[in-house]
Amino acid sequence: MGLVSMASKKPVREFPVAKKATLDTSKIPPNCLNLIQQIASDHPDFVFYTGRKFVYRPNRKKTIILGPPQPYFALQTLHELAHALCGHKDVSTGVSRLKVEREAWERARTLFSKYQSLCPDHWSEDFVEASLDTYRDWLHSLARCPNCGLTRFQSDDGVFHCPYCENFR
Repeated sequence: MGLVSMASKKPVREFPVAKKATLDTSKIPPNCLNLIQQIASDHPDFVFYTGRKFVYRPNRKKTIILGPPQPYFALQTLHELAHALCGHKDVSTGVSRLKVEREAWERARTLFSKYQSLCPDHWSEDFVEASLDTYRDWLHSLARCPNCGLTRFQSDDGVFHCPYCENFR
């Protein structure tokens, strides 16, 4: 039945306790465990969790979420750590998103040099460029006007504008 309030003798509704995210080492490729442990030790001001995808969350106590095992797991981890070390925050425009992604990969290259002895991956420019291409393709699709097909521009507030459809002629 649950807890009972002493004042009213009525049952007190119980709420499930939110499960705290953790770094589940069973979800980290075994050949990356030493790397992850060293990174976590070197950067105690960041919190590391495992999750559904690789992401850095600056607003959540500098949280770095490691995605599921996949090719280049170590490089993706270094990339998210690079976002954290660069102090990246949320961005408002597609161009600024592409800029911080490029910056994070540049910093990840430096981190790779530092952690290379623990890193099971080799540095892959092809992987980096393929990753950046996903952002380039995303930005290109957003910039294409759905009405006329021309390339739109994005203002600082993140809104896209079509020079043709909005009569900037």
